[in-house]
Amino acid sequence: MSDTKLHTENDQRKPGNVPSKDVTSPPDTARPETVPSFHESNVKKEPWWTDARKVLVTQILTLLLTPASVAVTYYLTEAYKAPRPNIEYVSASPLYFAAIPSRALADRINSEARLAWGFREELRRISALQEGPKGCVAWLDGEDWDSDCANVYKGLLNQMKGMLQTAIDQLKRGQPANLSLPLFSETNQLADAERALTIVEDFSKELAELQSKSQSRSGDVKITVGILNRGASDGTILRGASLRFAGQQIKISASDYTAIKAHSFAEVSFTTPREDAGKIYGTWTVGEEAAVKKWSDMVKKGDEVQFELLVSVSDKKASIAGSVPKEE
Repeated sequence: MSDTKLHTENDQRKPGNVPSKDVTSPPDTARPETVPSFHESNVKKEPWWTDARKVLVTQILTLLLTPASVAVTYYLTEAYKAPRPNIEYVSASPLYFAAIPSRALADRINSEARLAWGFREELRRISALQEGPKGCVAWLDGEDWDSDCANVYKGLLNQMKGMLQTAIDQLKRGQPANLSLPLFSETNQLADAERALTIVEDFSKELAELQSKSQSRSGDVKITVGILNRGASDGTILRGASLRFAGQQIKISASDYTAIKAHSFAEVSFTTPREDAGKIYGTWTVGEEAAVKKWSDMVKKGDEVQFELLVSVSDKKASIAGSVPKEE
């Protein structure tokens, strides 16, 4: 009985003899079963109003940030376009009291009609022939003396002195005066010539004395600066500037406003005010009288004076340090 059972069990292991209900088909390895990932299995579908809220927030941020970005762009553009002044150099020249001949000499010349005419004709001829001052006749007409005309008058006086002395010598010998200019009348030639010579000699002597005297500083200073505009926009150099020295500050001025082009150069001269005998000369700001006096006293003393100059170009400022040179 035991042999028969064993044989039966062995027969059940043979192919074809296993009952169909006990047969399990192996898995199909060519078509793997799809298993959802962890992310997919946990993602929940968002409602429609969540997307709408995102769009709304984006639009609000755009509205808020657009003006700021426009403002920043405008600011950077304007900053790039604005003038960028830089002072390249500065020079300071102290001014001196001018050596001025007396007004009485001009009156004496004008009192002799022919002599006055001769002076004016020669001064105009000299101005037309050579480079130099053109307004030297103005002093005879009552205007201020121009120190640049000193050498012109000096040469003319020497010419007239020689011409008059020759005429006087000729007249004293009974000879007719041979003059290129009719400096005296026909009726009283000798007296007219001697009077004209006296005026010319007095003028020449006073002019020589004035030129030989050492000039003294007046207390005001001419400060010249060279300004380079590195910006992409034109600018205007204002006529007012600030001068700092020895813990003080005063306003100084130029003759006018100066336009300066983009990427270009301009030179401007400022003049400081001065004080003399309790009176202020030039352009200054009320309340700065004490500072102006201190500045004038330091300049007149002749020592080197350190300063800082602040210049305005449109709405920008530039500064540079300089000094008034020591008097030799």
